[in-house]
This record gives sequence, C-alpha cells and structure tokens, in this order.
Amino acid sequence: MNNALESELQALVMAMQHTWSQGYRKVIFEGDSKQVEELLNRKQMHFGAFNWIREAWSWSKRFEEVIFSWTPRTNNQPADMLAKSHLPQDTSFIYHYFVPNFITNALHCNHY
Repeated sequence: MNNALESELQALVMAMQHTWSQGYRKVIFEGDSKQVEELLNRKQMHFGAFNWIREAWSWSKRFEEVIFSWTPRTNNQPADMLAKSHLPQDTSFIYHYFVPNFITNALHCNHY
C-alpha cells in the first residue's frame, strides 16, 4: 500500500474517533481522495489497505448515519493548505485546538 493512501485512511479513522468522542452521530466525512471515497463506499477494493478500510467501516457502524463523500481539492482550499503545511522537526503530528491563523482567510472564502 502506498504511504499517501495509508495516511488518508489513518486521518479518516482519527477524524471518526474524534467526531464520535464529541458526540456527533450523523456525519458526512468529506475528503479530496477519490480512492478513499470509492473504497469506503465499496466501489472498489484494495487488499493492502483492507485493515484500515475495515477499521473505518467498524467506526462507521457506531454512528446513526455516516456518509463518505468526495470533493475536489479545489473546493477545499483550507484542507489543502493544512495538508501542505510543514511539521516542526521531530514531530509526527499536530493537533489544532483552534483554527490555525494561516487558513482563516481561506475558510471565509471557501464557497462551493
């Protein structure tokens, strides 16, 4: 499995866990990976990613309603900016409790 796909699926599972812990039960998970959307909606299979796919399916059963939706990267500039931001050295992830300043303007201009 390629690292990009694994990273997308890991991020989705973490988002599902966080969303669940915040008490949300009807959720649309929207992402710019068409492959992830197709895998989770059972439109295609990927044996190398099956453990992550199964984990996401397992989490989806905890929600009353869950939708996995694809959006083009051009329609989600804040997420694209966040994904391209660099991590400080010796850091494997950053948890943002507040919206980072560098994406605030993009959030206000993000219209579909």
